[in-house]
Amino acid sequence: MINHERNIIRAAINRPDFLPEVLKLSESAFLDRFCSYCHRIFTDISKEHEDSLLTEAVLRHYMDDEYSQVEDLLRESIPASEKDNYKFSLYVVKENYKYSLLVELASHLNNNMGKKLDELVKFATTKLDMLEETVDEVESIEDTMNELMLDIQQKASGEKSAYLKTGWEEFDRLLGLEMRKFVLVSAEKKIGKTRWMVALIKTLLQHNDNLAIQWFSFEMAAKELAQLFVCGDLSMTDDELNQKNGLLDEGQVQEARKSTEYWKSHNLEIRGQATTIYGVKHKFRKFCRMNKGKDCILILDNHGYITPHSQDSNRNDDDIARELRSLRDETGGLIFLIHHLTKAAGREQNIDRGYEPRLEDVRGSSRSLDFCNVCILLHRPNFYEDLIKQLELELNEKEIAVIKKLFLVIVALNRSGEAPVKVRLKHKIQYSQFNSF
Repeated sequence: MINHERNIIRAAINRPDFLPEVLKLSESAFLDRFCSYCHRIFTDISKEHEDSLLTEAVLRHYMDDEYSQVEDLLRESIPASEKDNYKFSLYVVKENYKYSLLVELASHLNNNMGKKLDELVKFATTKLDMLEETVDEVESIEDTMNELMLDIQQKASGEKSAYLKTGWEEFDRLLGLEMRKFVLVSAEKKIGKTRWMVALIKTLLQHNDNLAIQWFSFEMAAKELAQLFVCGDLSMTDDELNQKNGLLDEGQVQEARKSTEYWKSHNLEIRGQATTIYGVKHKFRKFCRMNKGKDCILILDNHGYITPHSQDSNRNDDDIARELRSLRDETGGLIFLIHHLTKAAGREQNIDRGYEPRLEDVRGSSRSLDFCNVCILLHRPNFYEDLIKQLELELNEKEIAVIKKLFLVIVALNRSGEAPVKVRLKHKIQYSQFNSF
């Protein structure tokens, strides 16, 4: 390992174009004391000089008596096969450093299982951050432009769709869901967030091939969530499907069987066990590996039920948002995070705006708003009895009937498109059914 480290230091001095690669390494990656010292000096020089060429004069100025060791290093006889193999040496040192970090992390967790969870998470997060720093994520402009051109050609030829189709024409036209996005879906409690999400996933699966869905249902048991898929197909309420109001006849049982078999044929995984955001990341990564080549979608329902990894709620919010953004970039997946609005959104004074949610109703509620690509706010006017009573004094029966069926999907934030825009859907909330208005 020492030979690889010395090869890297030698190349950094002799090859100015290689120096930036060496500076990306942590000083801790070097086991040899002198190589570690050289890296620290190289870092200091690069901070103080725009032109960070490691000339003899510069190195002598910074290293004083230690420069004699540099001279010894440069005079070393190197086999021709190793002389130009400095990139391989860099790879070896990087991999060894990553391995040492993982060993240290595993050993610490094994020896400190009795400590507070918050302390263990803090230590693990620090080590994982150090590990992440060893990964070179820089892409050249040439690679980026080639990727863009390929995307343009594939869309133009019809080989690749510009967006995932929902069958809701206004929704597709005004938003158009794309992969590699982090979407925050927010609304007041009992508005129908989960039911709308079920309808969205159903129509995505029906209108697009090659999808794989992983749904973390923290608030609702897996069986309860699954029955919402069937309720929509059979136009039954939850109570009717559970036969609380009378037994189903043979024809209805057959329809239920047909529905369950249909959804079993899709790549849809429902997970109900509570976990931290780090558990979510691990499971979705594995899900994506198992479904390589498919467009993978993650749903987290909902934010408030993700197991805290820290006693600091602000840190939890911040970490969840950052980790989901990182997971989006790493997997290329489409990620939905469902979340409640602040309690202030439903206060009586908001009746003047019809209780319609706004972006500021989210801002104090979740850091995810700062990291998401899209924020969708859901609104169902007939949820508010006082609003309907007031409108009945102002509108005719036909207009009231329309409002009672109205479900607004408000795209309040869209970092790559127009916002705010409102999409109107018709709902039969009791059946988890939503259709174009």
